[in-house]
Amino acid sequence: MQLVRTLINLMEACEVRAIKFFYFNRMQERTQLLYKGLNSINALLFRWDTTEQVNWGILIISFIGMAGPIFFGILFNQLHASLLASLGAMFVTQGSSSPTLKKLAADYLMTILAGASSIFLGSLLGGQNWITALVIVCISFLVALITGLDKKIARLAIQFLVFFIIGTGLGSNWEIGLSLKFALVFGIGAVWSTLLLLIFNFCFKRGIGQFPASAKAIPFKKIYHHWVRTLRHFKGWEFPIRMGLCMITAEAIGLFLGQELSHWIPFTVALITHPHYSSALQRIFQRGIGTVMGVMVGSILLIIPLPHAAIALIVGSLAAFRPILKKRNYLLYSMLMTPLMVISSSLHSNMTGGILFVRLLDTIIGCIISFLLGYIIWRRKAKAT
Repeated sequence: MQLVRTLINLMEACEVRAIKFFYFNRMQERTQLLYKGLNSINALLFRWDTTEQVNWGILIISFIGMAGPIFFGILFNQLHASLLASLGAMFVTQGSSSPTLKKLAADYLMTILAGASSIFLGSLLGGQNWITALVIVCISFLVALITGLDKKIARLAIQFLVFFIIGTGLGSNWEIGLSLKFALVFGIGAVWSTLLLLIFNFCFKRGIGQFPASAKAIPFKKIYHHWVRTLRHFKGWEFPIRMGLCMITAEAIGLFLGQELSHWIPFTVALITHPHYSSALQRIFQRGIGTVMGVMVGSILLIIPLPHAAIALIVGSLAAFRPILKKRNYLLYSMLMTPLMVISSSLHSNMTGGILFVRLLDTIIGCIISFLLGYIIWRRKAKAT
């Protein structure tokens, strides 16, 4: 009997040790997973890329291009117009890969026309509830469709969409004359920035674009035929469908909420939704966190009673660091881009805590829509395929 009890006690002791060993291993595995996860998050969000050299010329041009119109507006008591002009300068200072000054000027002319058209059409069609929502959805689908043509066209098309949505926030209520004034002021800012870029390029004989030119340009006809062939398969329509689905949801929620600033939901979706899966998740987190934090920073700067000259200096400084951070860290780049747009499009209105809360809510909603409808469901389908 004593022997049986001894065996039972021994078995219980072994069982307790086995359980402790099991839980210790599980805890160690979870600790290692947590450590790997934190390292992945650190690499995903806070990686600092130093592979490319800083182009100090584009920094100076960005500062003068963005802050200059605001200083002129302060000097001539036309602050509202100068803010719209600074948005025009922001539209242009994206760089160009054209090898000659003539082609560079042609590229910038096309960019100016696209930007002024986006503000004109956006302001003309803004504030019309479901009509505006339907137009934004259709334009988003078309923009996503033509992004498969060429990188330069894709970049310009996305810019058109983003600034079209910003233009809808101006809302001229079908007043063509007022929309033309908006487009003219926007175009003046774009021309101002373009002249600075061309003068710098002519004087120093060096590239100011942020995107390197290819060794041999591919004929557009060949690019077009390749794009048409991709549309014969579902893969060529996938990104337009993803973007359209996200925009339909964004506009439906905006109409349901009935908010005056609900255009921030599709604005966030346009910024975050990315065509490529390889970098989509990274861009969603970087742009999402950066956009939310940028909205907070920009709105808080508007709540604080700062002198207009200080706002101009802040805008210029943010614009100057924008080209660096786009290459170094996309999270910080998104944090800078959003305050620029917030300040330039909202300084004429009275910012309150309620508006800040609504804007943050709309930004978070846009991030969630892009993550769920623009990435998760399609990623699972790709894996299944």
